[in-house]
Amino acid sequence: MKRGTLAGNASHIGLGHCSGRAVDLCEVDEPASLDIATKFGRYDCAAYFLESALSLHLSLQTLDRGMNHVARELSIETLEVSL
Repeated sequence: MKRGTLAGNASHIGLGHCSGRAVDLCEVDEPASLDIATKFGRYDCAAYFLESALSLHLSLQTLDRGMNHVARELSIETLEVSL
C-alpha cells in the first residue's frame, strides 16, 4: 500500500469489504501488462490486475485511487467501495 493512498482507518474498513474474497491469479499478456505499467506509471503488480481485468472482461475493485483512474481510462468497470 502506498503511503497517503488511504486516509485514517480506511484500510481497515477496506479489508472488511474484501475479506473472504478469493483472488485467482491467471496468466496475462506480460508485454501488455508492462505497457500499462509504463504508460500509466503504475507498479507491475497493479498493472497485472488491470491487464487481468481488461483481458478477461472483469470488473475491478480497489481502494487505490490511481488504479481506479487507470481502470476508467482503459474502460474497465470498477466496483464502488463505500467507506
